Amino acid sequence: MSISQDIIKILPLGIVISILLSVLLDKSIILSISFGIAISMLISYSKNIYENFSVVFFTFTFMFFVLGSEIPNIIFNLSSFRNLGEDVDLHYHISIFLSLIGLLIGYQIKRITRSDKFNIEKITKDETVISIRYVAKKIFYFTFWLYILPVLERSFYVKNFSYYESYISYQTAIPYIFIFIGNLCPIAFSLYLATFPEKNDCRKPIIMYMIYAVLYLFTGKRYLMVSSILFLITYLLIRNKTDFTSGVVWIKKRTILFFISLLPLLGIALAAYSTIRVGADLDSNTTIYSLIVTLFTSIADTDKVIKYGYILQDFFPEGHVYSIGNIIDYFRFGTIAKVLFDNAVIVSQTVEYAMEGNNFSYTLSYLYYPTMYLSGHGLGSCYIAELYQDAGYLGILLGNILIGILLRNLFVINNVSVWRNAFVIYTYRLLLLVPRSSFDVIFREVFAISYILSIFIIFILIKKYKDVRSFL
Repeated sequence: MSISQDIIKILPLGIVISILLSVLLDKSIILSISFGIAISMLISYSKNIYENFSVVFFTFTFMFFVLGSEIPNIIFNLSSFRNLGEDVDLHYHISIFLSLIGLLIGYQIKRITRSDKFNIEKITKDETVISIRYVAKKIFYFTFWLYILPVLERSFYVKNFSYYESYISYQTAIPYIFIFIGNLCPIAFSLYLATFPEKNDCRKPIIMYMIYAVLYLFTGKRYLMVSSILFLITYLLIRNKTDFTSGVVWIKKRTILFFISLLPLLGIALAAYSTIRVGADLDSNTTIYSLIVTLFTSIADTDKVIKYGYILQDFFPEGHVYSIGNIIDYFRFGTIAKVLFDNAVIVSQTVEYAMEGNNFSYTLSYLYYPTMYLSGHGLGSCYIAELYQDAGYLGILLGNILIGILLRNLFVINNVSVWRNAFVIYTYRLLLLVPRSSFDVIFREVFAISYILSIFIIFILIKKYKDVRSFL
């Protein structure tokens, strides 16, 4: 059954959800249809999650971060929450609707042929792949400790000063060469996983990766923990598919259900952490109810970015492109630009960068609360708001069509190329951040000189190892 047939089959459920929200709960028809589309996509594509893991988990993060703020309104009838006017709400609802329509359209555009026949032995027993796996694993072990150093350093800074202070005053004392070597770690980890090692062999690297994600929480940032859990669940599901013929089960259905059952507890914990991370104590009157509301109004608060981006759109400086702003600023204000062009603009929470740079998050935060912005506060970003600021509603539609195409054609695991699979695994972590981050979050990583140089270094090390091994 094709994906399009699945959508048609599940469409009645989407219509029922839309009617329930719109009529029985008196909700906006556009918002109700959006919820119906999102839930229909999740159910439809989850039937064959091995082939559609990218769109399933992207839709999940989209629903949590972008639609999540509407949950208290639906469940607890908190209609007064962030009530900025009917025109603002209408813009928010239209933006969500166009985003989901764009994703749906883009995901139907199939350019890469997928095959259900996955020959795991073609990868695991290939001599070249064995060499790649060995070297990648050794690089991961060696660089892990350097990769974790900046996290520990920033965590201590946040503990001794504050989370917000770290955005304006924190500067690492670790030499750049150590940071560069440490950044080889996630690339090597992705390459190692792309060789499809045996279950027992990759248990230790996966545990180390999760330790890093947990420690990252102490820097005050929560997204890596959530994206890491989703990332690993996805990989384990993929390995269920690749190792099906050998009878190896990487993650059982009851384990998946167990993790799903823990999601509410994880959400409540993150809601409590959103208070603790800024140095405040939980109020003695804090309840599960208040933490649930905090979860959807403080963590899943992307609606704030979309709404205030719309309200303040006329105050943004002209001549800037925000949807690819990180890429532009990398070449304008990055290390190489400073050396070649003697550019004095510093990429940090300053007025100068907010008005001269192309980072939507910095500009919006400065326009929204200038004083608090200079104290380290920020609203964050959302790719939908960036697309609207650049090209209006058409930009939202076209941008999401592009994401849908990438989800369908780029994020495909196969047994043709280990290096391609490594790229998919590496960028997939970033993909999960897009709903609460920048449109170009993936491209700014892979276009960076440091990433390209890292790939080159790892490639050379693997080649040298293969030459030595063949000689012996």
